[in-house]
Order: sequence, then structure tokens, then C-alpha cells
Amino acid sequence: MREVNVSDLTGHGRINKKASKVSEEIFLSYACALLVIAGADGDVSKSEFDYLINKAMRLGATDVLIDKIKQFDWRNADLTELTSSLNAANLPGNGARALLYDAIKVARADGDYHARERDTLDRTAHLLNVDSAIAAKINGIVEMEVEAAALLGDLLEQCD
Repeated sequence: MREVNVSDLTGHGRINKKASKVSEEIFLSYACALLVIAGADGDVSKSEFDYLINKAMRLGATDVLIDKIKQFDWRNADLTELTSSLNAANLPGNGARALLYDAIKVARADGDYHARERDTLDRTAHLLNVDSAIAAKINGIVEMEVEAAALLGDLLEQCD
């Protein structure tokens, strides 16, 4: 896997001198936490899973790492344990906020951001020591992105 900084995770991070390299172990915990959140509604849909795998591949995840993500048993995973490993890594550059952003994007990839996914995201924010107001703002940003994409799509489809 290429070296991935915390700021690379969302693709929106600013390059930060504090941003440390993310180990494969931390990257795997991050990806697995995303699966647990997306699966909170009882299913990780093909579109949710594909979104996550495509992101991991864009970040340079190796085939071995992708296989580990594919084999991960998200139904029986312990979110507290996954977030504990992320907290222990003490990711600089707001890695916890990046995880919340990515979790929302993955959970929404199937067009249905279920209440149980939102509740699990709120729990994750708490476990990662991210203020609920910040989590709500991140969710609002994703909502605006979705709305802006729909508006742009409509505008580009219009013929005068």
C-alpha cells in the first residue's frame, strides 16, 4: 500500500505537517469500522461495499488488504474495539472526523441512510471523542454535497 496520510482518507483534508502515515493495521481498522456502521441497518449493500473497496483501492490498498476487508465479519465485530485501536493510534489531522465523513458516504452509497446507521455513527462519534455538534456538521456537509450533485446533474441535463 502506498503511504497514506490521515488527510488522504477523506480526500478533503489539508496537507498537514502533523499528518502521520497510516499503517495497514490502522487502515484496516478504519475500513472495518466503516463496514460496521454501514451494516448497522442489517446489511452492507453491494453499492456500499463497492464504494468502500473503490476508495481503498484509490488510496493504494494492496490486494491482501482488500481481501482482509472483504473477509471481515462486520456482523460480529466490536465497534468499541475497532475505535479503541484508532484512538490508541492517536491519529493526528482529525482522523476521527475523516472516519465519520467516510462512514456517512459509505452508508449513503445505496441511497438509504437508515436511522440505525445514523445512530451507530453517533455512537462512533462518541467512542472517538468527537463532539456531537461536529458530527452533525459533518453530516450536514454530506447532505449539501448530495444536494449539490443532484442540482448539478439537473442543470447539466437541461436542454434550452
